[in-house]
Amino acid sequence: MKRVVRFLASLYPAAWRRRYAAEFDALLEDDPASWRNLINVLLGAFKMQLTNWNFVKIVMATAVFGALAGAAGSFAIPKVYRSTAVIRMNAPFDATKLPARGVLTHMPDRIQVKPIQAQAFTIQLDDRDPQIATHTLQEVTAALLAENVGQRRYLGSSLLLEVVDPAIVPTGPISPNRLAIAGWGLVAGIGTGVLLIAFRRSAGEFPRPRSTPDET
Repeated sequence: MKRVVRFLASLYPAAWRRRYAAEFDALLEDDPASWRNLINVLLGAFKMQLTNWNFVKIVMATAVFGALAGAAGSFAIPKVYRSTAVIRMNAPFDATKLPARGVLTHMPDRIQVKPIQAQAFTIQLDDRDPQIATHTLQEVTAALLAENVGQRRYLGSSLLLEVVDPAIVPTGPISPNRLAIAGWGLVAGIGTGVLLIAFRRSAGEFPRPRSTPDET
């Protein structure tokens, strides 16, 4: 992180670096690097260079700032883990025929049932805790199979469910996608740079290119 902050400090004007480089390095050694300091250094460099940069440098700076801001903001989004179980049935998949009474209807916002083959489907459950997601889905799967056994024994149902792939603890989160968020931050930064250039041009800071007369 400190290497990144030092790199961003190189974006400051040369006169500022010659005068304050030693003090900045000492301050960086005493203060632990963080996303907040990184953003502050980048924003400070951007503000100081804004009056001297051309439109290419402005767009590049806003793009980098947007990407870093998106990446930093992604760490504030809670991680979500997904546990999945695969179940096979002896009939074509039909969600209305599943023994879902009191099982799948308890958590409609967290449980997803999706067909993956003609006679197989997945049950997915999302949670911020991978252990809770797995344990809860294991209980749901067990209850679903127990209800299926009861229907076959007492109601004469011919539907047979079998767990092909039981729920296991997920190794990584499904969200947030930090790379995608940083990418959107990059796009937003480019857009911000373009708008800033348009504003400065309207204020007369960026003269419009003059058209050359046609050669005769």
